[in-house]
Parts: sequence; C-alpha cells; structure tokens
Amino acid sequence: MNMKKRELILFLTALSTRVLCAFVAGDRNSDLDEVGYALNFLHGNGLVLEWACGIKRYSYWPPGFPVILAGYIKIFGQSWIYFRLFMAVFGALICLSLYRLARRMVGESFALTAGFWLAIYPPQIFWSTRMNPRSIASDLLVLIPWVAIDCREIDKLRSSILGGAWGFLCLFRAEYFLGCFGMAAWIWLVVRKGKRRLATQAAFWLTFSLVMSPWIITNWKIHHRFVLATTLGDSFYMTFNPGYDYSGNVLFVNDQRLMKNLTGKTDMQINDYLMSQALAYIRSNPYVLPRTLLGNFLNFWRPYLHPKAVSGKENALYVASYLPVFLLFLRALFKIPWNSPPWVLVIGLIAYQCFAHLPFYALVNFREMIAPLLILTAAAGLPFWDLRSNSHSPSQNSST
Repeated sequence: MNMKKRELILFLTALSTRVLCAFVAGDRNSDLDEVGYALNFLHGNGLVLEWACGIKRYSYWPPGFPVILAGYIKIFGQSWIYFRLFMAVFGALICLSLYRLARRMVGESFALTAGFWLAIYPPQIFWSTRMNPRSIASDLLVLIPWVAIDCREIDKLRSSILGGAWGFLCLFRAEYFLGCFGMAAWIWLVVRKGKRRLATQAAFWLTFSLVMSPWIITNWKIHHRFVLATTLGDSFYMTFNPGYDYSGNVLFVNDQRLMKNLTGKTDMQINDYLMSQALAYIRSNPYVLPRTLLGNFLNFWRPYLHPKAVSGKENALYVASYLPVFLLFLRALFKIPWNSPPWVLVIGLIAYQCFAHLPFYALVNFREMIAPLLILTAAAGLPFWDLRSNSHSPSQNSST
C-alpha cells in the first residue's frame, strides 16, 4: 500500500470518529462565554465580556477564536453543527500532520502507530469537536513542529512561517506568548551559521510581530499599557485564595463582597486588584506557594477527570485511554535521543504547556492541548524502534 492510500485511510478513520462524536455529544462542553464574546464583537461592541453583575471586561481573552466564531455566526447563525464539523475536519487533518511529523522523525511504521493512535484516542476525539480555542491550539502545536522539522534546513521562509504560526497560537491562547523566546532559541541552536542565524531570527520576529501587532496596539489604545489578555489577575487569584480546590471554578464571581469591590473599576484595575489580593494571600501563608505549585503539577498530570464533570463510565474510559499514554510517555523520556533537535522541540512544547500553568489553575483539559505530542512521544516508548539510530533533524550546516 502506497503512502497516499495510508494517509487517506488515516484521514477517513480520524474524520469518521470525530463526525460521529460531533453528532452524539452535541453542544456539550461548548464555551458559552466565548459565544457571548463573539456576539459583542459581531454587534460592534468590541471584544467585551459582560459578567452577570454588570462588570464589563475588555480584551478578556485573545481575539482568535471569538473572531472565528463571529464570522461563523454571521454566515450560519447559532446552529453549531457546521462549526463542529469544521473542527472535526481540522482535527482529522492534524492526525495527518502528526503522521508526517512522526515519519520525518523516526519512520513509516512509527508514523502509522502515532497517527492512528491519535485518530482513535477518545479524549482527543471529543475535544476535537468542541467549540473552544484549546482545540485549535492543540492543532497548531502539531503544525509548528511539523513545519519546523519537515524540511532540509531552517531558512528565512521557514522561520517566517514559524513566526507567523506562533503569533496565531498566541492569538488563541495567550499563555504561549513567552514561549516565542523558546521557539526563537530553538531556531538559533538549529541554525549554526552566523549570518543565517541572524537572517532566520529576523524573519521569525518580523512575522511574529506582524501577526501580534494589531491586537497589541488595540489593547494599548484601550488600556494604555502592554497587555495580551486581562485574565492574568483573575487566573492568579482563582489559584491563590483559601477556597482553591484545583477545579478551576470561578470562585470570586460568587463572592459578593469581592464583587462589590470590583464594581466600577476598569479592566486593568480589576486585574491589578485581584493580583494584589492573591499576592497578599501568598505573603501571609508562606507554604501556600510551593504547595499549590506541586498540587497544580500533580493535577495537570492526573489520570482522571473531575467527578462532577463526567459520569463514572466516561471517567473510566478516560482513565483507560490516558494511562497507557502517560506511562509510555515516561518510558520514552529515557529512550529518545536528547541531542536530536526535533525531540528537544517536541518535549519542550510539552514542558512549556505544563509549567506555564503551574502558577495558575491547572485543569486536565489544558493537558489535552498537548495530547497529540504526548501520543507522539508515547509511541516512542513502545519497544519497537531504536530511536537513537533513526533521529532526523533539519540541516545544521546550511551555507551562507
């Protein structure tokens, strides 16, 4: 069977499972706040989220997903079946991207294992059809290493694509903004020649800045300071307060005394106030910081979902699906060639997603954003491949 037929079978397998899930699961777990955010943008009110208590939050989330939702609502209205089908097709294409990435890194048999594993992995099937930016971020986190690795060398064009892709990733999930420095560092290490290093760095930062600048400039006009999203103080306070239970519940919205103090404040004043309250709690409880960071780390990697979120059968399916991935992922960490730039990039993306959430509440579905990369690494933990003799990487000896 030739490669095209394998890719077609993989795509149809992934698409059929996701389309079936889109119809069976329906609107469950859709982000209704994102829909309200998109409707305000569509009606000319800007990207603003209004809480039930009347407080308006501007730039609360990055604009990528709300703008896509607004365009969809403009064309199709608020019937979400077509949007879920679009997400299903996109998710199936990511299985192909993972297959090609794995083939470039190790080989054909390894690529088929990783691609079909992702195609039938139940948690990813579900999240691939949901209306939230985490699904698209998950897809971009596969496309970025594929673009970086599926080439003979990192040149200016490839660096430009990577800069733009990372910019779009930040427009869907703001926590990846600091990761741009890690991506630039990876390019710097891969490209050994001095002149080409400077050229590729310039290309990366130029396209990254072009993608990000409209949003940053818009926020500067609104808030008069540099800000990507005004959720930072909220998320920090949701983590460092006496009622934190590792569930991500928006506790302060139900705190009438706190909400009274927030009424009448601007977005950034709310952000600064919540941040100061969280820092005051940390200062008065010196052990809460290490305890919470450790708890968030364990919570990020836990093998089960919150009992209030799913049924017992669904949780059992999740545990049965995730545990082999996690255990093989741990085994793969001792097998992969750490001098291989592709594996360094993949593990770096996984590590960034974990550690970037430790100071904030860490939900299991945040881990689902890196599920494709976890499956790729878990496949390396199987005893079928000698990774150290099959490590491929972009050329490190490009001429100037």
